[in-house]
Amino acid sequence: MSGSRTVTAPPSQAVVTYLVETFNARDIDGMLACLHPEVELHPLKLGWRSGVYHGHDAVRRWFAEFTRLGLDYLIELEDVRVQGEGEVIALGSVGVGHGAIAPFGAVHRLAGGLIVAARQYLSDAELLRIRGVIT
Repeated sequence: MSGSRTVTAPPSQAVVTYLVETFNARDIDGMLACLHPEVELHPLKLGWRSGVYHGHDAVRRWFAEFTRLGLDYLIELEDVRVQGEGEVIALGSVGVGHGAIAPFGAVHRLAGGLIVAARQYLSDAELLRIRGVIT
């Protein structure tokens, strides 16, 4: 054995990473597998709609409208970290295709291995710290 080891992400970080991967793949069933049935989702305000979506049915409706409009937004993660008990921060950029257009930040609250609340921002880590969203 050469001394190398496999490092795996903690489960809460893996859930958030998987959520983003399934969003980018436009896989609603994969996304819902990460979300508590009564999730509270605050997706990015990307000019076409904003609001809060409660539960799987509402998330499914939001996703259907998003995909129907043909929006090609992708999230590229740069950092996924645990902030506190049951809270995971995701940072990166959002873009069209693979071109970054804006900084991206999201705060996810988890319980029982599922995301119970998620709030997404068009902000970088420093601005989220200044606003008191993350520490």
